[in-house]
Amino acid sequence: MIALATSADHPGLAPDDQLLLAALRAAGAEAEPAVWDDPAYPWADCRLVVVRSTWDYVGRREEYLAWADATGRVTRVENDPGTLRWNTDKTYLVALERRGVAVVPGAILAESSHGGLERLLAARGWGEAVVKPVIGAGGQDTFRVRAGRVSSAGESLAAALARSPMLVQPFLPVTDEGELSLLWFGGEFSHAARKRPAAGEFRVQEQFGGSTVPAVAGPEEVALGGRILAGLDRSPLYARLDFLHDGRGWLLSEIELTEPSMFLALDPAAPARFARAVLARA
Repeated sequence: MIALATSADHPGLAPDDQLLLAALRAAGAEAEPAVWDDPAYPWADCRLVVVRSTWDYVGRREEYLAWADATGRVTRVENDPGTLRWNTDKTYLVALERRGVAVVPGAILAESSHGGLERLLAARGWGEAVVKPVIGAGGQDTFRVRAGRVSSAGESLAAALARSPMLVQPFLPVTDEGELSLLWFGGEFSHAARKRPAAGEFRVQEQFGGSTVPAVAGPEEVALGGRILAGLDRSPLYARLDFLHDGRGWLLSEIELTEPSMFLALDPAAPARFARAVLARA
């Protein structure tokens, strides 16, 4: 059995992952969804667990990682528990920047206050920035702020700063180029997508009105993504690399190795490619 790990909010999988499930079954594999924190599920009976729409881990990350570690001791988990631990803390972006990877610059906010954020912006010379929790997903608790006017973000930002360390990055407009996503299965480039925000919004996620459409990635973009993946400590089963353009070139904004949407509906051949990569690991 191949289990596609999901959350209690999506016990039958998210629509994107339902396409993968259908492709696995079409290839003759036994596969089913499984809620990651279901204590009764027999993980040891699986030959492979593929982590998919486990979107409720935020707020209980250690419990989630403990599940991944325990499951990884009785069967194979992809992406592997070490990758999940590394990727669910956005400080990895600062580490990649220090290693010379072309990423959107970032800094971890040490002072959990409006004043501390103002001082960081002044020190970095960033007139406008995006602030997000180092452990978070889906654009939640993500803010766009301007130097000298941080307090205008109000109590919601103050509460977020008090709850969690924050990653601060200079704001790069996404209205023109959009955010470019490159999708990879088993180390091979599959397809690309472009995400754009709704009018007046900076977040590209669908819950904030964003839209996602097919895109064409050129050889340079694919080569850039390949170099980034080749530099990782582990080879992931699946990866989504999100890029923003700064007017000079593409910069990595996120490398999604935990539970990303893979935009399988944008390319009719993508579900079968993903399924082949899964079966190769199984």
